[in-house]
Amino acid sequence: MWTLEQLKSKYYDSNKLKYHNSQLKHWQQNPDIMRFEDSYREYDIQIVSLQNHYNSISEIDFTQESELKNIVSNFDTKDKCWKYMLINKNRGFLDLGCQFAPLSGYGIVYKLELLENNKLKITKIGEWIS
Repeated sequence: MWTLEQLKSKYYDSNKLKYHNSQLKHWQQNPDIMRFEDSYREYDIQIVSLQNHYNSISEIDFTQESELKNIVSNFDTKDKCWKYMLINKNRGFLDLGCQFAPLSGYGIVYKLELLENNKLKITKIGEWIS
């Protein structure tokens, strides 16, 4: 539900979130949810100029946009890595990670926002190594 709210989705329902939280112990209710807040450090946020114009993030071909290709190219091994996107129009999340070499146990999560038809704001909200 938190993600749906961040994406301004019509499926967000505060009553469902309250009900879900009521079924959890106090310490389980949105544990460390603030880790997903935008970081205001300059190196965590970048604005990328896209070569083409888009009406939604779902239209963007990450393999054809040179700036974005650099971000996803290391995760192209389908049997060893993953690329998941959760999108609602001009906002979304991109989850990248690998189980095996070349990036064994590495993952990163980005928050995406299409600012204009050809500008994409990319915020790193999580990174892990296991």
